[in-house]
Amino acid sequence: MKKKLLAAFLSAFIVAIAGLNVYAASLNMSVIEALKQIVKNVNIRYVQNVEQEITNEASNQTIDLKNFVADQKDYAENLIQQYAQQEANRAKAELDSYSEEVKNEVTNIVNEEINNAKGDITAKIDDSVSKAKKDIDKEFEKIVKDLNK
Repeated sequence: MKKKLLAAFLSAFIVAIAGLNVYAASLNMSVIEALKQIVKNVNIRYVQNVEQEITNEASNQTIDLKNFVADQKDYAENLIQQYAQQEANRAKAELDSYSEEVKNEVTNIVNEEINNAKGDITAKIDDSVSKAKKDIDKEFEKIVKDLNK
């Protein structure tokens, strides 16, 4: 808004200066120069004011952008941190599940092998007992025969 106002003001002064040249023949040269100097001074003052406003606004925009980028960084960091934690939790749950499956499989294999070992032991013991009984029976029969002689 101020820029438009300044442009309109400067345009009006330019038209006024051009008009002064038309009336230059009737005005004293020192008056014309004084009027020109007034317009130049006003122009310099407003240009300096506008330049200062532009500098201030640029500084404000820079600060605003810096804050915006910092906020975006924090936002991204928080979302990434949350996602990474979710993924870590998912990975832990998946590994826990896998570990339980492996443990169950190992338990089943060990129990099956224990049962096989028990069966082998029972069969061998039964065979040994049968053999021992046969040996005892033979020995007993021999003893009984030897006593009958």
